[in-house]
Amino acid sequence: MKRLLIPLAVLLSLTNTTISENVASGEGALWTTGDVTMKNVTVAYNTAQQYGGVNALDGTITYDNSIFSDNAARAPNSGQDLHCTPSATVLSNGYNLYERRDCTVATPRASDITGDPLLGTLADAGGSLPAHVLLPGSPATNSGAPVPND
Repeated sequence: MKRLLIPLAVLLSLTNTTISENVASGEGALWTTGDVTMKNVTVAYNTAQQYGGVNALDGTITYDNSIFSDNAARAPNSGQDLHCTPSATVLSNGYNLYERRDCTVATPRASDITGDPLLGTLADAGGSLPAHVLLPGSPATNSGAPVPND
């Protein structure tokens, strides 16, 4: 998959999802101009010309209990894991970990943290699909949303 392109006025809802190891010739593994909700999502190890992770140009992006890290861009100074333009609205419902972002979050939460999550490689973690396990010392360990996270 090169990237996931979400057209204007479409709602995308991602739950318990990993977006990883994609290569895009343009901008970001997830490039959106519509509304997106993300719950329990990891966006990591993607590469693009600019903004290797999420690139929100417009619409509202709402997320919680998610990790944005280790994404790369070939263009200088554009490697953010979460990039948003001023016309995008960014809402955090808490318990997120960002390595690098340049979004103004309309609803910042004390439970959101910044740092390297120390993710392992994409592998069988005991579920039905591969996932990135947390390595020892990860700041994400025990920092997720309380159960149940409905």
